[in-house]
Amino acid sequence: MVKLNGAGFSAGGFITVKFNGVAVLTNPLIVQSSSRGSFSAVFEVPPCLPGSYDVEAGDVAYSAIAKFDSALAATISQSTSATTPGHIGMELSISGVGFKPNAKVIVTRATIQEELASAETDANGIFLVDFVIPPSPGGEHTIIVTDGVNTREFDFFIEREAPPILPPAAGHGQETGAAGIIRLEGCV
Repeated sequence: MVKLNGAGFSAGGFITVKFNGVAVLTNPLIVQSSSRGSFSAVFEVPPCLPGSYDVEAGDVAYSAIAKFDSALAATISQSTSATTPGHIGMELSISGVGFKPNAKVIVTRATIQEELASAETDANGIFLVDFVIPPSPGGEHTIIVTDGVNTREFDFFIEREAPPILPPAAGHGQETGAAGIIRLEGCV
C-alpha cells in the first residue's frame, strides 16, 4: 500500500489517481480535496517489474506526477562464510519481492547445475521458497534464484570437513549390534 498526499488542487475537487497511466482503486474509494485543495489517499501498487513508474493525481483543473520506484530484492535465511560455513542438510529459505508476478522462480546453484527448489510468485511478485542443501563438495558455492528475467545470487559456504562424530554419553540410549552403533538423543 502506498499513501498519497496532495496539495494545490481545486477546492472540493474529485481526484483521480493513476499508476503508470492506469486508474487505480483508492481508499477512500472517492477522493475529494479539501476546501484548501489538499487530499490524502491510499492505493495498492499493481503488479509490476522493477523500475520507475509515474503516479499521477489530478482533478479537472490540476494534476501532478510523482515517481514510484519498484525494487527487486531477495534475502536468504542464513548467511555463511569461509569461517562460519553451512552444512549438507541445512534448511534454508529465500524470500523475494519485485520478481515477475504469477511466475515460477527456481533456486539453483552455479557450481553444480541442479534445481534445488521452485515456487510461484504471487500477483505482486512476492515469494518464499524453502530448500535443503544437498550433498555437495565443501567450499564456496553460488545459490541463484531467478524467474527467467530477474536474478539474485548468494554466496554460500559448505564446511570442507564434516564435524567429528561424538561418542554417546554413558546411559543415553546407546545400543550396539552387528551393523554398528545407534544413539538416542534426549533420554530422560
